[in-house]
Amino acid sequence: MKSKSGPEAEMKVNIIYVNQELSPSDWLTLYLANKGEQVLHERHIAHEGGAIPDVLTVSGQPGQRFISRWLVLKDWAKTGGAHFYMVQASTPIANYTLDMANVFFMAISNFSLPHPTKWDYAEQLRTLVRVVPAKVSTAFPLSWQQQENPRSDEHFYQVKLTKDLAGHRIGQVNLMLTAGQSEAKMRRLEEENRQGYQQADHLTFAPTHFEPAPSSARSTRFLRP
Repeated sequence: MKSKSGPEAEMKVNIIYVNQELSPSDWLTLYLANKGEQVLHERHIAHEGGAIPDVLTVSGQPGQRFISRWLVLKDWAKTGGAHFYMVQASTPIANYTLDMANVFFMAISNFSLPHPTKWDYAEQLRTLVRVVPAKVSTAFPLSWQQQENPRSDEHFYQVKLTKDLAGHRIGQVNLMLTAGQSEAKMRRLEEENRQGYQQADHLTFAPTHFEPAPSSARSTRFLRP
């Protein structure tokens, strides 16, 4: 593309097949790192199919440097998808004037997928089913790792689901269940979470605050706000 009087720029749209369920932001971060692109500015927009990236990068050798702006959208994002659309606007760095920056912004901002193809989900799912200490059933992608707390018993259950890609932790879910709803048992959840989850993963959260919910004749419930 070229304006009536001004420098040229190249616009490309590539379709990418992925065999694992990923957010567009996670995929583009790894893609740009592998290409040796230097990130100048980035923003990641929360979306139901995973964060959408809008990234400005520079690459190339001195005298042959290019500046690019990137966008990645997931096909059929509501249910997950095996295909990404990657938009790249690129020009030699000397051509990146204020007018060209506006052109790049308009190209990225106005690109959309009005008719998703509904291609198959990126990855098969497996299920996690437990009946003790409470009934729970969920599904997660095959590439996620399942690690159960060895101290789980008939009153308490904890499992951690993690997703690693290229040596980076890009996803983590911590599920904890208790058979009772007394304050003492809720405190055990907090203690197990702090010792078995936060310390192992070098995470720190504020102390949990419990408040009593309306009580019945048989029990008092303690909920985390």
